Amino acid sequence: MLIPVSCGRLRFQEGSCFLEHRSTNNHLMRTRLVRVLSDDSVGTSPQAVSLLQELGLSDGDQVFIDGFLVGEQPELELAVRGATAAPTHRGTLIFDGSRSLLRKLVGTRLLRRFGDEATATEMLRNCGKQNGDPIEVTGTETISSSGIPIIEIDSIQGC
Repeated sequence: MLIPVSCGRLRFQEGSCFLEHRSTNNHLMRTRLVRVLSDDSVGTSPQAVSLLQELGLSDGDQVFIDGFLVGEQPELELAVRGATAAPTHRGTLIFDGSRSLLRKLVGTRLLRRFGDEATATEMLRNCGKQNGDPIEVTGTETISSSGIPIIEIDSIQGC
């Protein structure tokens, strides 16, 4: 099974840090983060905490991780070289039944709420967003297991 650990929600806990993300089966997972050292060896989770805090990231941020998996199943860890906050996406909001879509300059993306795919449309409507509105969302863009481009919304400008 391929595990998409490159993006997720950052969590700090008792001197360690974790990436909350979804497996290819859409199950919520937590992967411990450790730091990649300058000689490409693997450090500790507290060292990863220091790196992430130096980069200005904090608990609960949606992030992209540059790194690689280390260890053996089921104790896999993600060794972090670097990390960035989720990017901003702009486009036109399209409601299609219970689904929400973002039409960008190139293509259309399904919108899901990060960590809870069922509530994106409700979240957008609660913010007063309407079909055809220009919107700006922060979130990670991924491809579903069925090949559909998706933006998992972390925040919506103006909400």
